[in-house]
Amino acid sequence: MSTKDFDLTEEVLGLILSGEMKLHEDIMLIEPLEYEKLGMFYVPGKYGAKDMETTTVQGIVKAIGKGRVSNEGVFIPVDIKVGDKVLLKRGACMHQVVKDKTWLITRCDEIDAIIED
Repeated sequence: MSTKDFDLTEEVLGLILSGEMKLHEDIMLIEPLEYEKLGMFYVPGKYGAKDMETTTVQGIVKAIGKGRVSNEGVFIPVDIKVGDKVLLKRGACMHQVVKDKTWLITRCDEIDAIIED
């Protein structure tokens, strides 16, 4: 399944956040954070089309799949967990708005860093 095929409705979001529905493979649901400065990165919380590929986004992982199977048939578990603060490029994720709130959907290999407090 591609993240581009993922349709996040209010009902699906509620099921995912309650744990009644699990995400497939290494797909993750991220809640973006508001404006912050992080080292040399400027991390915006509002989204626009300008600099879509180069702007860095910081968010909290709210749901994640268990991992994926490689082409060789080997299970690859995810090393990111719910609650982790992550950094990724805005263009590396799909943006969906549910009840006036933006959610990000992406795969684990699109994450640039896990931020430890």
